[in-house]
Amino acid sequence: MLNKYQDVYDFAPVGFVSLDLQGQVLQTNLSGAIMLGIQRSQRSNNLMSDFIQPADQAMFAAFHREVLSGKCRRHCELTLSATAHRPKMVVRIDATMDEQGDECRLVMIDVTEEKEKVEQQRAVERQHQEILDRRTLALWFKDQDGRLISANASFLADWDLFAADALRTQASSPDLASTYLSKTAAYSPLALSPI
Repeated sequence: MLNKYQDVYDFAPVGFVSLDLQGQVLQTNLSGAIMLGIQRSQRSNNLMSDFIQPADQAMFAAFHREVLSGKCRRHCELTLSATAHRPKMVVRIDATMDEQGDECRLVMIDVTEEKEKVEQQRAVERQHQEILDRRTLALWFKDQDGRLISANASFLADWDLFAADALRTQASSPDLASTYLSKTAAYSPLALSPI
């Protein structure tokens, strides 16, 4: 039975890492060793922070102290440095102390692909906003519930003029808005393409 659990530990698709109170790597499973770029058969004298990108080391140190301060579970996201066998890797780390309070146990999950997809989506959204802002017509987009989700600079400038005019004339906003919106062109985001 113990061998079955050892196999599950060794061949899990996530990295398991045990650290001492100073943050030194005590033990890893196979996935954890690959993520850190170390030989599992050799005892590592490295601190966990040695494997983390310099920009994230202070965050990890604070995270490790927080985990040591109590028995509750904590998580963070950080970037592991590139190794000879893989590029840098963004990981989500969930951590807790062992029952005796002597070891910090980490579970590392590779979230690099998900982060890249989110960043690609943000880049597309930035590109769409740049296209919108170059248009001289007032453009805006609403969701299915009629809420404004995006607008170009021309729309925002015109909206400021509309709001100022509404304050001057003391007219009701719905009447002015319907008049304003009926005279302004709105285009489908599908009709836009990068220039």
